[in-house]
Amino acid sequence: MRFIHTEVGRERSFIDTITDPKVLTAHIVGSEPQVRRRKYDIMNVSMLDKICAREYVIGYLLNQERTEQIGFPMQTIFNMGSALHSWIQNHPEVYFGRNKFLGNWRCLGCNRQRRFGTKPITNCEFCDASYRATVYDEYLFRTPAVSGKIDGILNVGGKYRIPDIKTTAKDIEYPNGSDIIQLASYMYFSHPRFCGDELPVEIDRSVGYLIYFNKVFNFRAPVKTFKIEPTAKLMEPIIAKTVAFTKGKAQGILPNPLKKCVVKSFVIKTCPMADKCAEFHFEERTTLPVPE
Repeated sequence: MRFIHTEVGRERSFIDTITDPKVLTAHIVGSEPQVRRRKYDIMNVSMLDKICAREYVIGYLLNQERTEQIGFPMQTIFNMGSALHSWIQNHPEVYFGRNKFLGNWRCLGCNRQRRFGTKPITNCEFCDASYRATVYDEYLFRTPAVSGKIDGILNVGGKYRIPDIKTTAKDIEYPNGSDIIQLASYMYFSHPRFCGDELPVEIDRSVGYLIYFNKVFNFRAPVKTFKIEPTAKLMEPIIAKTVAFTKGKAQGILPNPLKKCVVKSFVIKTCPMADKCAEFHFEERTTLPVPE
């Protein structure tokens, strides 16, 4: 096969001299770290077990931001997981059955939410765009302390339960502790008495499911599902954390510092509020002014 003749690029550029795949990747693929900035105004449910209430209260009262730098390798892992996650949600007929997976569905043609329920198989009732242009739209809930998105609702034997879809690169023998807390928090805080929104179906919150999809596919265990039954003991520290954050935002009350921070003399590289936290601790300050 002959290549099409072109006069462009007869002179070799620096990139054309690169033979090392890693070096070439650095020049071709956008591999720079990604900077993420978050306000301290609300806690994300997906991070609740790792969040320090004192850090968030101080950050909120001082109107600070949490800045994180996500390296390219971690970005790639997150993006691959998100892509698989979205594929699963938008093809429920493959993974759960057409009538078992419920949620909100949005038309990309007119950007309107079509309905809550199973995946539509008819054209959009608003703009007549093809049903193929309808995508899953995760249910967002928000309380004064936390916010989160539910992956969907599963109809399991006539009971509507909350699953949490996870992607992994290894075979899972038992669910991760952080994942259990995250699912339990979704089940607890998405209740109408906290977020005010009532879903069209009654949710059985006694049982949820952690569903792990293996990104490194193997025929023995491509998917594993674990039944999770939250307990009061599991939720007590999470609820206490959100209560402390809510009081801090409203009344300026500082939660006590974590014992590990005191032991380490507040030398915590991962905490942006470590210096202020230490300052207020040694000054024995228990409150800060609440922003107007």
